[in-house]
Amino acid sequence: IKRTLNHVREFYVRELGTATWLDDQGRLLLRGKYVPKYVAQLWRKYVQEYVACRSCGSNDSILSRDSIFRRHYIVNCQYCGASFCAGTSMSGSI
Repeated sequence: IKRTLNHVREFYVRELGTATWLDDQGRLLLRGKYVPKYVAQLWRKYVQEYVACRSCGSNDSILSRDSIFRRHYIVNCQYCGASFCAGTSMSGSI
């Protein structure tokens, strides 16, 4: 999905309010017990906000920072060329 593990990790930290880390195999580990269905729901939310194109629905997109307002993320669709502002609440790096 062309997103850094750190960006995904920051999303889960913000949504769950818990500690996360990456293991030796690059898997994201969450502190606490969570129903798998809820974690999957959060993944769909991440894809909807930071990956999927709002115009054509393609997941072939690139996430970048707004050149003027550095706290905003811009999703650029590689399929149809659309661009839109996404997830302005996240303040961490890409």
